[in-house]
Amino acid sequence: MNNLSDYDLLLLKRCFTLAENAFNYTLPNPKVGALITNAYGNVIAEAWHQKFGEPHAEVLAITQLPQNFDYHDCTLYVSLEPCCHSHKKTPPCTDLILQKKIPRVVIGTLDPNPHVQGKGIQKLQQAGIKVFLAHQQFEPIQKNINKHFYVNQIHHRPLITLKWAEYQNKIMGDTQHRLFISNPYTQYFTHALRANHQAILVGKNTVLIDKPQLNLRYAIGKNPTIILLDTHAEINPQQYFSNRHGITINKKIQDQKVHWHFLQVHDMHDWKNNLSTIYKQYQIGSILIEGGSTILRSILSTGLWDYAYVIVNPETISTKNPVYAPSINHHASLQVFETIHNHTVFQWKNLSIKSH
Repeated sequence: MNNLSDYDLLLLKRCFTLAENAFNYTLPNPKVGALITNAYGNVIAEAWHQKFGEPHAEVLAITQLPQNFDYHDCTLYVSLEPCCHSHKKTPPCTDLILQKKIPRVVIGTLDPNPHVQGKGIQKLQQAGIKVFLAHQQFEPIQKNINKHFYVNQIHHRPLITLKWAEYQNKIMGDTQHRLFISNPYTQYFTHALRANHQAILVGKNTVLIDKPQLNLRYAIGKNPTIILLDTHAEINPQQYFSNRHGITINKKIQDQKVHWHFLQVHDMHDWKNNLSTIYKQYQIGSILIEGGSTILRSILSTGLWDYAYVIVNPETISTKNPVYAPSINHHASLQVFETIHNHTVFQWKNLSIKSH
């Protein structure tokens, strides 16, 4: 399956580039790109999966061509193995490929979804289609642009990214009033993070003290779902987040309103079960946790997190009621760091998670 030319690999790279055009609109599904070439190797159709619940990249590429188009000697390139299972919102992509009699399919990586995971390739091969796979070369790229998807399929929970800002002396807040630690440039960075996650999680105190908007003002994409930790369901979410979709995790009520759900749980600190419920019940595949300190420390202590971004202001501050930032434990590695207008952003990766 691996006899691929340099041109084949180049076109697969193009598929991954196309995939990233989806921003966060496909979540929790993966971002996927596809293209079709004719007998001369010319690209005649390009597409990417654009929105959750809508046609996949392969289907969109095929529908760009006339209905009576002759696919003889054409090749379909796709960044992720075509799906073959039917218990989902769209028909199996393999069925359309077989219907159009596309003779050659070049695939970037296997699909980690256990309902697919090689079965799509097998179905195509059994029908006589020549299938070529470049899994080893492209798995690192696939895992980078679809981090959440691997965590979802392997661990059955959302991908969890932690983010906070702190001063040089580790102060990240005040119990009585909001501290403005980040600069406008790191705010752009934060909104780009939000754009790559399906939901943002904060605690009740963060809402009451900071009054965050938790939206995308400086990035492209749709506003993430808000997840609010509020043990006794004391906050009226519409007072702070009018017409936004969200979930309040609490111990008091189970309720469903137009835009907002109240999810009653037995233990607010049972992250394993609560995250699994959020993934299975609400199909949320990635969460950015922005605070506060108690929540960040709690999730760090469980090890059920994947990435962390820490923005460090080079200044120090003195405040009457300081809140100190947590520390990353020894099971993580510093991946990268960059300077954004005098502030430093550190990215950490949890080494104990096997799906990365």
